[in-house]
Amino acid sequence: MATRNWILSKAIIAGVILGTGTLQVLSDEVPQALQWDPWVSFAVSSRDLNHRPGNSSLNEDNAYIQLRLAATGSVFQRADFSWKVDTRTYLSSSNVVLFDDDTDTVREPNSDNNYYFQLREAWIRYHGLTSLPGEHLTLGLQRLRNGDGLWWDVDIESLTWQGDTTQLDWLLAVGEEFDTYRTNSDLITRADNTLRWFGNIAWDWTAYHNIGASFMQSKQDLKDLSQARQDTSIGANADSLWFGIKVSSGWDQRNPYRTFAYKAEWIMQQGESVQPFDGNMLTYRDISAQALDFGLRIDLERMSLGAMYTRASGGESAEESERFSQTGVHTNRTRAFGNRQYLFRFNEAFRADISNLTYHGLFATWNPDPKWESVLLLGHYQKTDNASPVYVGGREIDVIDGQSNVGKSVDINVTFYPEDGWFLNLNVLRLRAGFFDPGTGLTNQNNDYRITLESQFRY
Repeated sequence: MATRNWILSKAIIAGVILGTGTLQVLSDEVPQALQWDPWVSFAVSSRDLNHRPGNSSLNEDNAYIQLRLAATGSVFQRADFSWKVDTRTYLSSSNVVLFDDDTDTVREPNSDNNYYFQLREAWIRYHGLTSLPGEHLTLGLQRLRNGDGLWWDVDIESLTWQGDTTQLDWLLAVGEEFDTYRTNSDLITRADNTLRWFGNIAWDWTAYHNIGASFMQSKQDLKDLSQARQDTSIGANADSLWFGIKVSSGWDQRNPYRTFAYKAEWIMQQGESVQPFDGNMLTYRDISAQALDFGLRIDLERMSLGAMYTRASGGESAEESERFSQTGVHTNRTRAFGNRQYLFRFNEAFRADISNLTYHGLFATWNPDPKWESVLLLGHYQKTDNASPVYVGGREIDVIDGQSNVGKSVDINVTFYPEDGWFLNLNVLRLRAGFFDPGTGLTNQNNDYRITLESQFRY
């Protein structure tokens, strides 16, 4: 299976790149069809993370540079065909960040390089399947993100059909992560040999108010079931269906004609997987879980005020798990604060999943003019089931049975968008800071923090 996936992934990406390479030659004759989008970013960060899988900790300061070169173009001057390639180069003062296994990749053993090269996107798109505006069919490695990051926020090899009309938006997709397309790294176990069918649809039933549905069917096929002993929230070889219904108004984007924004979503999860139980014994368990997510925001002239509530079920027996697990391609990064800022919903430092978690959040934004935006986010976390663990990056962290208080968090995000012509074409200057104070329900009582100052120069 691994060999087949490797061959298939390389064939898909090679075909797209070769195709776009040919198109680039053609674009020399039609230069207006080729558009470059390069940028470079510089950042310094400091973090002390003590609530990680395996009771590990990470304390380090780091500086890095990231370079991006992306290109888009049309095919044979046809408006109904287009393509894109996005490549990244990352250079860091420390390779510790590159070994961080709570991300979507892990470094290969004995890799001590302080850099990597990565292919982020490589796809071909057809725009003429229907006459609907904003409709397109895309094949290749592509970036897919839903509005709040609870479902998916991922670069994935996939075939998608999307549309964005005045009253109806939709996505239908099938995909699988075959590779990281990054030097000296591998996929994490929960992404390996996992085929996904997913999509959503949203309909504006009246002006500025919509109702929608999302789904994902995920099926994993690992030959070595001992990997289930890693205690992932969903287990190994999971065959799982998520289905959600949502009503919302302006939640992901500020609407200048509305004062109130809201969101209410219910998500059901059903399926089965191989999970550890009672020590090292592996057993198939049925999954029957659910999650709720609510938000309300008031948008004033220069500020916004809001509240959020999330509850995901927990608990388990020898035959059944009621523990809600997220899709595995989520990030929980959302833009629900009344401006352009993306924040980790469940703290920049902690970055919890909503497995067996109940969360309350309050936030305020201050946008004094178009060049400045800021967000203050306060959060409180509890176990939904006191006898079950909580999860970060899909993996368990150490907890104390019978204690429900997981902790409190504070996030601050301040961003400056300079005018055109600023120093070296500075595009964004941003400070992101997150602090997590553990509660009595966690074994490790040390605080977590993560602070990053980053700048981006666009050309």
